[in-house]
Amino acid sequence: MILNNTRYRRKICVFCSILTAVLIALCFRLFYLMIVKGGYYSKKASALQERERDIAGIRGDIVDRNERIIATNETAYNISVIHNQITDKEAVISVLSSELSIDEKTIRSKVDKVTSIEKIKNNVSKKTGDKILSYGLAGIKVDESSVRYYPLDELFSKVIGFAGADGQGVVGLETTYDEILRGTQGRIYTVCDGRGVEVKGYKERREAPKKGDTLVTTLDINIQKVCEKNAMMAYAQNLADSVSIIALNPKNGEIYAMTDYPEYNLNDPFSCENHDEAWRNGCVSDTYEPGSVFKIITAGIALEEDVVSLDDSFFCGGSVQVQGRTNPVRCWKTSGHGSQSLTQAVQHSCNAAFVNIGMRVGAHAFYKYCDAFGFLELTGDSSQQLTAKTGIDLGGESGSIWWSEDTFYSEKNKSQLAAASFGQTFTITPLQLITAVSACVNGGYLMQPYVVESLLDEDGLAVYNHKPKVVRRVISEETSKTVCSILEQVVGDPNEGTGRNAAVAGYRIGGKTGTSEKVSYEAQTGKKEYIVSFIGFAPADDPQIALLVMLDSPGSGSGVYVSGGQMAAPTVGKMFADILPYMGIEPKYDESSEKADKPVPDLNGLSVDDAKTKLSENGFDCRLIGSGTTVTAQLPLTGCVIAEGSTVIIYADASPSAALETMPGIKGLSYADAVKELSKYGVFARSNTVVRDAENQKVLTQSVKAGADIKHGTVVEVTLVSDDESILGRY
Repeated sequence: MILNNTRYRRKICVFCSILTAVLIALCFRLFYLMIVKGGYYSKKASALQERERDIAGIRGDIVDRNERIIATNETAYNISVIHNQITDKEAVISVLSSELSIDEKTIRSKVDKVTSIEKIKNNVSKKTGDKILSYGLAGIKVDESSVRYYPLDELFSKVIGFAGADGQGVVGLETTYDEILRGTQGRIYTVCDGRGVEVKGYKERREAPKKGDTLVTTLDINIQKVCEKNAMMAYAQNLADSVSIIALNPKNGEIYAMTDYPEYNLNDPFSCENHDEAWRNGCVSDTYEPGSVFKIITAGIALEEDVVSLDDSFFCGGSVQVQGRTNPVRCWKTSGHGSQSLTQAVQHSCNAAFVNIGMRVGAHAFYKYCDAFGFLELTGDSSQQLTAKTGIDLGGESGSIWWSEDTFYSEKNKSQLAAASFGQTFTITPLQLITAVSACVNGGYLMQPYVVESLLDEDGLAVYNHKPKVVRRVISEETSKTVCSILEQVVGDPNEGTGRNAAVAGYRIGGKTGTSEKVSYEAQTGKKEYIVSFIGFAPADDPQIALLVMLDSPGSGSGVYVSGGQMAAPTVGKMFADILPYMGIEPKYDESSEKADKPVPDLNGLSVDDAKTKLSENGFDCRLIGSGTTVTAQLPLTGCVIAEGSTVIIYADASPSAALETMPGIKGLSYADAVKELSKYGVFARSNTVVRDAENQKVLTQSVKAGADIKHGTVVEVTLVSDDESILGRY
């Protein structure tokens, strides 16, 4: 009995020990689960009870160099439905179909889906979202979001690009900097029961989305407006397929403006035909044979190699025979330029002279300099066709297309070197060209072009600042100064310069014309088409801005001779006249300067006689309306710049008429005749560019279309082109 009790007690002790151990283990486990891992399992529990809805990240703004908005966001809504929460299905279907303009069949299929949440439509306007909310229907979720908005519509469209409905960049800067702009996604958490129905009395929990960084660009809205306005006018006047314009700082490579007209509306990018082509930025994505503007590069190479000097003489008889070529290379002036200096050869844009210059440089040196200027990249494989890019921070950049070394170095065939010396048989992008020319005029430095200056976080603090990149030095400062001096005479010399149509009163401007045949197009169609261009920089002695204007396939039916000097140069001059004062670069006049137009003096309050005297002293005629003795009003208003010799209207005890006039067509008229014609309507002309001979300089474009209603006193801006037959040619 005693033994049995002992065994029994032993069993009880063992059992109690085991039980105690189990209890202690359970306590430790509970402590671990509740205390140590409590946070983790709390989140897991919440996840079982909370439904998540994403909130798209807010894209960062894109601003110009003065931090003016180019791209930003507007409030929008994302509409979705939750099947288990819908109490009145037919009402939900009817409201969503009506307010979102989606057919009921599509809405019904989404409402009937047994999913945690079903998206109906994103980026719905705030007005529509608020209207849907006002119905108070269960199961409809209206979540605040944002949609990309471009307040300038078409401005910068080919550079900025746009973001799609999903908030992702599609083209342009929006794509290149998509990850930086995109921001961080937020979430909405809703407490639900086991059936997925929202539990009343619980508020939604939100994790706010974060905004992406702001892109501060080198772009300037005002300069871009000038570029796009003139691109549009050149496009219409010259019947071109497209007009490309680039404005940059030649000293550091920052892009001020870039347009490839026609542009498209960034807020409605899919409204244009042939999307891929319409969105394409030809300034960086298309290559072409630059033509005579490339003579700037050839001249820079020859001067740097010391194979030519300003004292050298070059003869042009209208053509020159080249080894390995059956037909001679012809100059645009078939009768020849005769004997000419290096400066005159550039002024005349003489092909024969530049073939000679190219031969003096030699194929090997020429090729290596083209590599240094960024047109190609030597690889060590002499049989390889070469290409290169600038490395600009824009997507879609194309590379140049150059002959292989073996082909270019041929001792038996010098035709490639000859043609290359005046910009034919190879292709480059407009951006490559203006970047290389900038190296010729900025002291000799090839700069990498760029668009984004800095990145700002949500607090406006800079998280990145761009440092201008010197790719390499190509030519010496001395050579660069010589090139600038020569190119200034291309524009400034009224007798010799083929770039005279780009001259602007009071400013030292340098530049070069270009006209290139579209050889591949002619081979395919048998028809001749051209690309005409002009590249200019100012001030010539200290370049602060360079402009490239390129017209693709301008029409011969425009009434203007197809050449860079007649079509592109006037546009560049007109743009400089607007841009340079804006940049704070004031004109400098002296007694020998040719002033374009003049500001109208303040005449209000003067006696009629004094007003007439003052107008005469400033080079204006006068027309009096009214019988009073004191000037009570004037047209145009004080400070308006108009053509010298214009008839200013003064009113004495009278007021200008509010009636509208019909704008006359003045294209093709001489500037003098255009001024007279407009005065009949109380309208005035302004050219901005140098007026050397008002009788022979013709109106190329007018800022107000013929037939449009126009107010008295309106100043119409015109583009002038020289009508001198001696310079009409493909140069």
